[in-house]
Formats: sequence, C-alpha cells, structure tokens
Amino acid sequence: MALTSLCEELRLDPAKNNIRLLLLDRRRPRHILRCYLAVYSLNEWCLPYRALSYAWGDPNATTSISVNGHGISVTRALGSALRHIQDDSSERDKEGSGVIVIWADAICINQTSIEEKNHQVSLMFSVYEKASGVIAWLGDADKDSVN
Repeated sequence: MALTSLCEELRLDPAKNNIRLLLLDRRRPRHILRCYLAVYSLNEWCLPYRALSYAWGDPNATTSISVNGHGISVTRALGSALRHIQDDSSERDKEGSGVIVIWADAICINQTSIEEKNHQVSLMFSVYEKASGVIAWLGDADKDSVN
C-alpha cells in the first residue's frame, strides 16, 4: 500500500484542524522500523508529540519502513532520522509505553493532495507550537563530524 492510500484512509477534517501523528514503536530492533499513523485534532487534546525538522534529501534515495502494517517508501534522510530517534535514549518515551510520537511532514501530510498540503501548511505554526519539542535532524555523522 502506498502512503497516499494510507493517508486517504486516515482522512483529515479541516474544520477540526486534524493532523496525522506517527507513533514510532521503540520496542523493535534498530533494523525494524515499525510505526503507526493516527489522526488527532489540534483543537482538542492530542498525544504529546515532537515535531521533526529535517532535510528531505534525494527523493530517489529511499528506504522502507512499516506504517500500519504496510511497507512505505521514505527518503533515506527521514528513515535515518526515525531510526536515530528510535535508538536515542534521550528520546525516551515519558509514559513508558515504548512509543514515541512524531510529526514528520513527508509522512503526516498527503504529499499528493494539493488541497491537504495547502491546509496543513496553514497549520504549520500550530503544529510546531503545540509540539512538546522539536527535533532538528541534520543527517548522519560522517568521518569529518565532530563529536
């Protein structure tokens, strides 16, 4: 199933200022990235989440992750960021549920729907404002990186 189909199944109601959030399962080994996508309203209580800011990178360089039980292609940059978050002990989930809740635009917004993208862009300030934190992912370290 393509991400577009999954987003269409999880429709957003613009009147409720709905967003999709990605629930990242930390109980899996690093090589298995299992996530769940769910709809929440910015107008009501929603799970505490962190917004992920990152460079999309080469759209042709992809990796696969599991979202709601389906293999979904994402850029390597996003896959790498999610794997890092999954492994990072400082990103420990506060409730001990084994799940970290993330908002990442490439997955949480239906990128093939201009109408949805336009509405979600209008919510961007609120998405970042209501996040419990923002993760800025600059990419994987390389041999020239300073620790």
